[in-house]
Amino acid sequence: MTPPPGVFDLPLPDLPLEAGARVTSHVARGWWWGPEQDLPWLRSRAHILPEEKVRENTLRVVRRTKEELQALAETPRPNGPARPDNSVPTVLLVHALTGDMRAGGAGGWWEPVIGPGKVFDPERVRLLCFNNLGSCYGSSGPADEGFPRRVDDSRFSPPEPLAKGDLRLNEHQLPATITPWDQARAILQALDALGIERVSLVTGGSLGGMILLCLAVLDPERFERMVPIAAAAEASTWVVGWNHVARQALLLDPEFPEAPARGLELARQLAMLTYRAEPGLDSRHGKNPGWSSRALYPMQSYLEYQGQKLRARFDAQSYLALLGAMDHHDLSRAPQGEPDGTWGISRIRASTLAVGIDNDQLFYPEHMKKLAERLRAQGQHAEYAEISSIHGHDGFLIEWGRLDALLRRALALPPGGGGGSRAQAVEPLTEVNLLLLGRGTVGGNLLEQLRSQQSVLAREHGAQLRVTGIVDTRHLLFDTRGVPLNQWRERLDQTQRSGSGPGDVLDVLERLRRLPTPVLVDCTAADGMGFLYAEAFKRGIHVVTANKKPLALPWESREQLFSTARANQRAWHYETTVGASLPVIRTLADLVRTGDRVRLIEGCLSGTLGFLCDQLTQGLPLSKAVRLARERGYTEPHPRDDLLGLDVARKALILARELGLVVSQEDVEVEPFVPKQLLAEDDVERFLTSLEAWDKAFASRIEGLRAERRVLRYLARVEPPAKEGQLPVLKVGPIAVPQEHPAARLRGSEAFVAFTTERHTEWPLLVQGAGAGGAVTAAGVLADVLEVARASTGRALARSA
Repeated sequence: MTPPPGVFDLPLPDLPLEAGARVTSHVARGWWWGPEQDLPWLRSRAHILPEEKVRENTLRVVRRTKEELQALAETPRPNGPARPDNSVPTVLLVHALTGDMRAGGAGGWWEPVIGPGKVFDPERVRLLCFNNLGSCYGSSGPADEGFPRRVDDSRFSPPEPLAKGDLRLNEHQLPATITPWDQARAILQALDALGIERVSLVTGGSLGGMILLCLAVLDPERFERMVPIAAAAEASTWVVGWNHVARQALLLDPEFPEAPARGLELARQLAMLTYRAEPGLDSRHGKNPGWSSRALYPMQSYLEYQGQKLRARFDAQSYLALLGAMDHHDLSRAPQGEPDGTWGISRIRASTLAVGIDNDQLFYPEHMKKLAERLRAQGQHAEYAEISSIHGHDGFLIEWGRLDALLRRALALPPGGGGGSRAQAVEPLTEVNLLLLGRGTVGGNLLEQLRSQQSVLAREHGAQLRVTGIVDTRHLLFDTRGVPLNQWRERLDQTQRSGSGPGDVLDVLERLRRLPTPVLVDCTAADGMGFLYAEAFKRGIHVVTANKKPLALPWESREQLFSTARANQRAWHYETTVGASLPVIRTLADLVRTGDRVRLIEGCLSGTLGFLCDQLTQGLPLSKAVRLARERGYTEPHPRDDLLGLDVARKALILARELGLVVSQEDVEVEPFVPKQLLAEDDVERFLTSLEAWDKAFASRIEGLRAERRVLRYLARVEPPAKEGQLPVLKVGPIAVPQEHPAARLRGSEAFVAFTTERHTEWPLLVQGAGAGGAVTAAGVLADVLEVARASTGRALARSA
């Protein structure tokens, strides 16, 4: 069993800062999560904090006296291993400006990608994160007594005297200058103290990305892989400008330096405008529906809330120190105390995945793109990837699905640094989080297949498919840890939905979006699902569906759904809507994609009606055949829905639209399987009983066809126009076919589709197999989910919207 994560204090040697000051009684507060065999090593190297103390001090400013710092340095530690187990790869995480060391676990800033079964699995890797130098959450910083002041920056000449009464730049009231080189050196000291000689992967975003780049330059042999996110090789004038204005908000607060509360709030509000992009702000904080000259706009309330939050949890002097660190970032400037010679990016040896964010307004994605290009130009393995996020810079703290995929990609990079053959690549499982709509025949079978095949899916596909939610018409169950699949019925039945509308499902979608590779799986036949699909796409959630109705919406509504999926780079898989587990849509897409021209699609698209035809041919009365089909789970809850032929009509419509034909449900000519007058009965049992009156008529018809050496089949026919100006032909209905017809050879619930094309003229391309049943349809849904998993890691491209 994996132990819980831990927080520890690590006394370190004094640290000379680049500008000339010196940090004495130097301490790094770190966070660890890894395998149990690490614990003796960690206890011997660091002071592990009690869990209750960690909880009490979560996101609270840590202020320590000189005596407390000295006592920490003198506290003895038990004997134990000097170094951790080298067979466990180390992953180092570097937090952003106001973050802390708690990267994972409850409330961690990357909680959705860290934990058992996730991309950063503490059973497979050793995770470390240190509170950055200059922060206020346990590592040395301005909140500690004795931390140096700006006047201690001895590398440069003393400051000029201030005019009388001008306290804005009184260097006695400002923290000593810190740079990312200093922060990186502090982390290197911590790694040395822990005996960590090699780091398999280092990653972080924003200021964290700046610091990790400094790490890779300072100690190029130690780091094998790196993933800087939304950062740059040097601070741009744009970044320096924004930080300058934020700094003035603090310095000009009348309560500075003692308690510049409002100044800190305003500095944070300003920062939030650079962390977020307009599309995301509009989507979450649009204008009030009603106007009032006295009411705050939602955006104003949001900024006030963010400012108050930071003021309650952060130290103003630390904020000044960290803004300065970001300003002073420049890889091309050799840090003080380092030997002369070639410096900067050319020293990096780590394999790199540089990640930009398309709507980032603070660090434009071109910075990361250029970094990858420069590294490749000097012969290093470097890749560039981009997170698409309407939220902008903070996308690396929001877009969990995309981040998960990129981190898995990074773990598989070839080792750089001094790794060579000693380095171990980590092969993580792809975590996919599923919200299942519908617990009926298909949904129930899918849950059973997931339960029984978990180990196979992990071993053969590298996928951990986690059902985090199940919804039906009366119940809603959601658990971010995953629903135990051997107890899902009991757990689900203990819940109750808050209403019949989509509100509670939208709430669940909002929670699902925060998990890695979120997927909405629709195993219902419900109307109105197009709205939920659109909301899922907007939240970055993929959709896998066996529900045909959203694909049969009016053309404009269908195209809007596809457009929404594309705009949000989400996959929409719906293979099972036509042929259960048969690859009908995929085959058609391949024909079209490779330039073939489809002249005719003909097939038995309903395994249910195929089963009925086969049973009638064998002599079973109509009423008993329909009852048998329902008992075996082949029909919809009301068999009338199958016998109407509308289900087949929707499938024909879906195939026609896959050809690009702009057609609607009204364009499909439909003849029901049984006389229309039978189909008005709503009660299922009375409907089944009414079929008995037609048993003889159907038996007589089957005998007549047998005498003609023909058999009854329910066929769909899609014929694109042969020339411009013609209309397409879409028909579904019962047809008597000769015994040599491909449909005549079908048995049981088999379905088939024949594609006649320019390349397959004499002998149509056939797809044939079981076309009905909960188990085969669920298997098709599972295959679509695995397509999402493969696409999320870049191993394969899913056929998406």
